Amino acid sequence: MAALEEITDRSPTGRLLYEALLRQGWVASRFVDEQCPRTLLRKTWEETVASFPVNYPREIRRRLRNIAKAYEVEFELVPPGPQVQPTMREFIEMHQERWVRDGYMGVFADPRRATFHCEVANRLSCRGWLFLAFLCADGQRCAANYGFSFRGVLSTYLGGTREIGELWRYPPGGCCTQHGVGHRQ
Repeated sequence: MAALEEITDRSPTGRLLYEALLRQGWVASRFVDEQCPRTLLRKTWEETVASFPVNYPREIRRRLRNIAKAYEVEFELVPPGPQVQPTMREFIEMHQERWVRDGYMGVFADPRRATFHCEVANRLSCRGWLFLAFLCADGQRCAANYGFSFRGVLSTYLGGTREIGELWRYPPGGCCTQHGVGHRQ
């Protein structure tokens, strides 16, 4: 028995291996165990949002309108360069704050995992593939999305939120962590 996990459904290698196993008489099956959110990036954020299922763009716009009534809202996409490391560390703190607040350890409870992701973010950034974005309310980062953008597809990995004042009333994470932030190629 062979269990191969975390192979994207678009992987030509995964498909070729599956077909080769069948030719050799193996009984094989392929299935999606957990779907990683992916968004095909269009030329503009508006076009990208318009490509979502009908209720998503409406919900994102509604949340953003509600937040904008009480806060000055802006999106920040972290560009490649020396700011990636400190910004990634801030994202890790945000992610951990949320999980600890809910009584869990969080992905980055082990400092080695945080160090690994900082290194990965740096390498992705050098190649132009890093997607690290923040939703800011009154100049403070309140929600974040970490993932990568490759060949026109935005793959999200983790999100984070920070409690700022009464912002919890407007769930900012839904504007940033579930569907990506105003990213333009």
